[in-house]
Amino acid sequence: MNAIDMHVPSALEVRLFQAVSKGDMEAARQALDDGAAVVSPNGFTPLSLAALRLDTDIAALLLERGANVRTCTRSTGETPLHLAAGLMPFGPNMKMVELLLRAGADTEARDVWGKRPIDSAIRAVETGLPDLDELMAVHRAHRGIDGDLARKMAALRNPVLLGLMALFRAHEQAQSLAVAIDAQARPATPTPTRARM
Repeated sequence: MNAIDMHVPSALEVRLFQAVSKGDMEAARQALDDGAAVVSPNGFTPLSLAALRLDTDIAALLLERGANVRTCTRSTGETPLHLAAGLMPFGPNMKMVELLLRAGADTEARDVWGKRPIDSAIRAVETGLPDLDELMAVHRAHRGIDGDLARKMAALRNPVLLGLMALFRAHEQAQSLAVAIDAQARPATPTPTRARM
């Protein structure tokens, strides 16, 4: 056993996790104000729990206070985006996915089974979870979706999966556009010239 496996959470960490699990924004804010850490040695952070609860308000607070959107659990390798995407069939968590993406979540992150967040969403739908027709479609799509995966998602005729794919793709396009704009905004570096003798 190593030190991480033997980690005993502090009273502040327990308070923060309890606040997040209850959806108690004020208690979460107070625990953070009192010094509760937004990290966890095992990688299952308060942000992970907020993603599982689809609590965008508390997730936004945790991100504002320094939570790392790319942290993954030690046991499964899942990021908060994996957790939120895997819950797509349970309710309209577009806002959570969008929040995590805006905060820099990695759509290509792989868990210990090699699955990306989009794969988590597909698996959840394939396991026969509740009807998704009433759920909000997610706006972005995943740049890493190959032809086979796209056909599989289309065959499921699931608006949430198709929306999630569109949401990931739009996120990638926005990132590429931001990089291009940033590159254009930087002044060109003059090329040094040699003095003639």
